[in-house]
Amino acid sequence: MDEAHQSVKKHGFYCCRNYIRGDLLDELIKEYESCFKFNDLPFLKIRNDYRRNIYPKLNYKDFIPYSYNLMNDKNLKSFISKYWKKNFIYPEVITYFKSDFKFPVNNDSVPLHLHMDKQKTLRYFIYLDDVGNDNAPLTVIPGTLNKIKKLRKKYFWRFQNHEEFPNLLKTDQENIYEILAPAGSFIILDTDIAHGAKKILNRKNTRRVIRFDSIEKSNVFKRRFAKYRSLLMNKIFGEIELPTKL
Repeated sequence: MDEAHQSVKKHGFYCCRNYIRGDLLDELIKEYESCFKFNDLPFLKIRNDYRRNIYPKLNYKDFIPYSYNLMNDKNLKSFISKYWKKNFIYPEVITYFKSDFKFPVNNDSVPLHLHMDKQKTLRYFIYLDDVGNDNAPLTVIPGTLNKIKKLRKKYFWRFQNHEEFPNLLKTDQENIYEILAPAGSFIILDTDIAHGAKKILNRKNTRRVIRFDSIEKSNVFKRRFAKYRSLLMNKIFGEIELPTKL
């Protein structure tokens, strides 16, 4: 995992093709499909018809045993620990995500939904389908990782919490990189790199993904301090607009 660590630190992402194969991949696909049949479970949050969020509480692992075992692989947990070097939450959420022809926006004039995450996240992706340039590959802009880190460091303290943080981005850069890979490929992403997905135009295409998220663990004092610091500084200096163009 040393190569992966260096790549994510430097470029913001890493892809290992064909990381999962055979029976395990088949079982993960079955688990993924069954997840969309879950209803009224205490650990489940249904975001919409193409997304299911599962939170690590109660007996959630009994419903997703293959995802759970993969998520707790010692190499993956070791990578998370080495990357954060501080208190962290892993998993913060497990997401079963389906990109179809309606995703990411119902607007043909917006071909690429480009953003940074409101809260800095280290994210694991598993492609369950072969992903080409016609079914919404995960798309990144290399070279934006440090720019967004500086943006977050400069402006984040002006907001009371990460939910207020504007995150949609625009760019004139042409070095957009699509992560094209076969089913079973494993991707690591620091969400401070500009990333997104293209819209799928063909109704027959889809892209199924399992995602494991980890975030920094903040204490109560830090959250309250951020709130009052934000109120004070905005009172003194007035409201600000965060730059949205890289």
